[in-house]
Amino acid sequence: MFFNTLGEYNIFKVAPLIGETEMKALMLNKSFEFITLENYCLPNIQKEIFILLRKSLEWYPDILNWYFNIFIPEFIDGTRNILICHIDNKVAGIALLKNDFNEKKICTFRVKYDYRSNGIGKTLFKKCLETLDTDKPVFTVPAERLCYFSNILKYYNFRLEQVLEGYYQQNSCEFVFNGYLDSKKISYNTSSKESFEDKYMNFNRFLLSCSL
Repeated sequence: MFFNTLGEYNIFKVAPLIGETEMKALMLNKSFEFITLENYCLPNIQKEIFILLRKSLEWYPDILNWYFNIFIPEFIDGTRNILICHIDNKVAGIALLKNDFNEKKICTFRVKYDYRSNGIGKTLFKKCLETLDTDKPVFTVPAERLCYFSNILKYYNFRLEQVLEGYYQQNSCEFVFNGYLDSKKISYNTSSKESFEDKYMNFNRFLLSCSL
């Protein structure tokens, strides 16, 4: 895999090299679970996935159609993954991944409110990178959620490649990192150099305005 897991490190050895939030994450009793076809049907797993999808409807109105008609068939085929982070045997975060030869993508990513600001997001994100075996997966964020992901985007040095207007919902922009989405809906990309660079510069200014 691309990264070593946190469990392979000695906590005292890495302490001077990591921040306070990462130290908190190391000290929590956490575990990760790859959802299989066998445990996918468990009621608690279904409930957590439903909560994730429901929370995402605001920014992705068609997410249920995508989940049942695209994600689930490919999950059954083995090219999609569901990764859950547990803290003290309770679900703290969940990620839906695309993992095939043509594309490595973090499709949906969420950490529950009660578990934020303690390094769980970065830890779960790192586990996603390990699973996908890349440090630059495709990752998209709606403009309304950029501030929530600014730390991770800077931490992993993700490169902004596209800004798409009205891609998933009207009156909203989708920021695309480390890759490209369907060109049929592109409003700003490298083929429109001036407008794309304006968006890119504005995004960089936005990142600088966000605290680490």
